[in-house]
Amino acid sequence: MSARNRRGFSLIELIVVVVLGVIVLTAVHSVLITNLRAYTVLSSKVRSQQTIRSGSQILFAELRELSPRGGDLISIAASSMTVRSSSAFGIVCKTVKSAKATVLRYGRWIDVGDSVFVLADNDPVKTSDDVWHAALVSAVDTTVTCAGGDEAQKITLKSMKAALLADSVLLGAPVRVYQHYRYSLSYVDGSWYLARSAPSGEPEPLVGPLRSPAEGGLRIEYLDSLGVPTTVLTDVAQFRITLRSAPGAAGPSGEPLSDTTVTRVYARN
Repeated sequence: MSARNRRGFSLIELIVVVVLGVIVLTAVHSVLITNLRAYTVLSSKVRSQQTIRSGSQILFAELRELSPRGGDLISIAASSMTVRSSSAFGIVCKTVKSAKATVLRYGRWIDVGDSVFVLADNDPVKTSDDVWHAALVSAVDTTVTCAGGDEAQKITLKSMKAALLADSVLLGAPVRVYQHYRYSLSYVDGSWYLARSAPSGEPEPLVGPLRSPAEGGLRIEYLDSLGVPTTVLTDVAQFRITLRSAPGAAGPSGEPLSDTTVTRVYARN
C-alpha cells in the first residue's frame, strides 16, 4: 500500500467518537445512579420494616403472658410500661412442712434470692380460692429428684408459712420466678431505641432506631375487654402498640422514609 492510500482518523471523526463515548458513559452513569438510589430506598424500607417488626414481636411475646388481674401490670403510660415478667418456671412435685418445696425444673434453675409466686389452691374444683403467694428463695438444694428421677431442686421459701405450703400448695402447682421490667424509649448513641430496664439496671436497647417520644416512636394504648380505653391496671385486657421507625433514606419526592406498625395484644387473663 502506498503512502498516499494510508490515512488516519480525521479530527471530525475523533470528535464524533468522543461525543458518542461521553453520551454512552453519561447514560451508564445515570442508570447506575438510579439503581443505587433505588437500592438505597429499598434497603431503608427493609431495615425500617425489620426494626418495627422485631419490636412488635418482642412486646407481643412479653405482653401476651401477662395477667393484669393477677398484678403483672405495675404501671402504665402512653410511651412506657412496667411489668412483672416471668424469668423461670417450675412445677411442685413434693412438699414438706418446713416452708420448702421440691420443684421440677423447666428451663434454668431457680436461684437463691429469686422472687417467686407459688399457686395456692385448696380446692382444685373452685377458682375462687386460688391465690398466688409471693415468697423469696433463701436456699436451694439441687441434689434431689422428683418421681421418676427427673431433675428437680428443693427450694426454701422465706416469708411463706409452712402450714400454708403444706395445706394449700398441691402437687402440680406452678412456681413462677419473676422480675420487674420497664419498657420504654431510650436515647442511645444519638438515636432512640425500644429498651428494657430492670429497677436497678441501665436500659438495654432492644431494637431501633425509632422516632422520638414526641414523634410517636412508641405509643401504647390500654383497653378493657370491650376495647374501651382504661387506666385501671386490673381492667386492662388488650394492648394496642404503635411503633414508628426513624427516618432513613429519602423517597422519590425527597420525603424521609420510615414505617409504622400497629399491633394488638390480648393479655393472658
